[in-house]
Amino acid sequence: MMNEVSTHNLDERPWSKDEDLLLQTAFLEFGGNPLQMERLASLLAGKLSGLELEIALFGLRKKGWINAAKKTWGEHIYFIPSLHLPFLTEHYVLPFFQGSPPLSSSSDIEVFVEAKPKIAGEILHLLSYIANQGVQLTAKGTIHKKTLGKIENLTVLTSADFKALKLSYSHPDLYPVHVAVLLDLVFSLGLARREEAEIILNEPYVSKWIQLNSHQMERYIYEAFMERYSVQESALQHFRYLLSLFSSQYAGQWLDVHQICLIFVQHGMCDEREYAELLSYAKGWTMLLAAFGYGDTGVCSASEDATFYRWTSPVFFIAEEAEQTEASDRLEKEITEPIIYVQPDFEVIVPPDASYQIRWLLEGCSDLIVRDQMTIYKLTRERLLEGAELGLTPSLVLEWLNRYSQGNVPENVFLALNQWGAELGRTSFAQVMLLRAESEQDADKIEAYPAWNGAIQRIGPLYFILEPEKMAEVRKRLTLMGLAPAKAVKGIDAEVRRYPAISLDRDSTAPFDDDLHRIKFYEEGRQGFVYTGRNLHYYESIPEDRELISLLPNKAEVPKMWLDEWREYHPSTAKQLVQQAIEWRTRMGVEIQGARQQFIPESIGKGEPWAVNGWLLTKDGNVAEKRTLVPIEWTNVILILP
Repeated sequence: MMNEVSTHNLDERPWSKDEDLLLQTAFLEFGGNPLQMERLASLLAGKLSGLELEIALFGLRKKGWINAAKKTWGEHIYFIPSLHLPFLTEHYVLPFFQGSPPLSSSSDIEVFVEAKPKIAGEILHLLSYIANQGVQLTAKGTIHKKTLGKIENLTVLTSADFKALKLSYSHPDLYPVHVAVLLDLVFSLGLARREEAEIILNEPYVSKWIQLNSHQMERYIYEAFMERYSVQESALQHFRYLLSLFSSQYAGQWLDVHQICLIFVQHGMCDEREYAELLSYAKGWTMLLAAFGYGDTGVCSASEDATFYRWTSPVFFIAEEAEQTEASDRLEKEITEPIIYVQPDFEVIVPPDASYQIRWLLEGCSDLIVRDQMTIYKLTRERLLEGAELGLTPSLVLEWLNRYSQGNVPENVFLALNQWGAELGRTSFAQVMLLRAESEQDADKIEAYPAWNGAIQRIGPLYFILEPEKMAEVRKRLTLMGLAPAKAVKGIDAEVRRYPAISLDRDSTAPFDDDLHRIKFYEEGRQGFVYTGRNLHYYESIPEDRELISLLPNKAEVPKMWLDEWREYHPSTAKQLVQQAIEWRTRMGVEIQGARQQFIPESIGKGEPWAVNGWLLTKDGNVAEKRTLVPIEWTNVILILP
């Protein structure tokens, strides 16, 4: 995302002058949405000829700044890839603000919505709930109301956080919007999926996810929600990316959202009639950022329209190679350095930079009692026994606490965990297979068979028990005896649920192995709960494999002098030259009152003896005006190719 384009130098444009004009116009007008080519040509009329526009588009496609796709019926659509949007915002939108945003130091600003705990933590809570409790689906494929209520109680998010964004999502009559957003995030990040009648975790993804540090998680989360929970109009898109640009340099300072929107109107990025919609959306977007823990929204008593936002947790995006090195170093530090605090009252204090691996363990075997800058869990006998049912035994938990704790685990906690662990397994239920004979005669025949070697045990007139792993052997012998059992096995329990992604093997926790390179936590088009309105990923991508020469007209079609010499022609010949310029969609030169100027012809019109409609550029070539010329107005003319 942002890091992938931040290496470009703003002073060294990697494109030509015409490409720059086309890219700027397309970006400001359409953002990352499909380009409306007729509208684009209209905006560039008098600035680029049709041929110049096509060549500039060709160059930008070759350089990867504009992509193309093909619709089902063959129509081509063009768009700016989303990975370029942050850089282009910095290049084309930021200059409207003269390098800095409108800030406010007013003492009248009050916090309206304070930044909530980070969204990465909310995602972790939901993942742990799915791992612990499971999420069963109804016959209609929806989540049971009782489960929805539990998920609502699980998160600090509320419906008010997203109300202004007017999101469209599955089953709005059933799912509160904040629950839909939270579920959509874990789906769009590849961490969970629907399977038959339940929602399950994608364990390889979860295993790698909890190995990331908070900055890496935020990179993927931010990339997902920047495009998923937003309206696609270009002005609203520009606002999102511009606000992100201010996150680091202006962290802790109040940004005047109202003034930002006014500057958008002043520079034509938003129509005055759409200003109210832009401001409403901007307020809604800052509410989302606050809900996800990135900053505070503020209001001012002096003005009802005044809305402010300040970043409290900047969004950092770093180069891919540097990210891998930094993350590996960070993980090693997290594994070897004590970073949690186990208290004698069984509370576990987790600092904000603590490894998500230890958080994941604590989510599975303790109660979450405080979620703030410091997260606090409490170890209880009941939760530890619940965790043990999923494979998180007290002895395993104690090993993790010893690894990550600052200082020794308090003696009373150590003794209690050992005691609770010793209480497990004193009695247990074992799953065995029950074999039923149809008659006592058959049962006696089975019991008398000499080769069982303890594989089965009779427990009644018609019944035997056997270990599940012996079933294939017993089935074979019964078949040989002429007592073949039915293939179906009645009453088999569902697979025992286990808590995933827990290991003490350090070699298994390296975050940048081959598996992680194959995992894409955010991939546009992955189905979730929220309808994004983006559909470019459905279309077939079209590479630009043409050569530039294929775009240029065949010079052999016209007299050489039309291209090489400024000359005066008979009106009929001049008309042929003008018609050729229109056919080629190129410029021509006209000499008017001794001054040579460029003219972009568009159509032949009525005049004496004829006229041409188009755009006449000033002598310096910077300004064009719509003009209709007749042959008598010029002396010499020439065809001009790019």
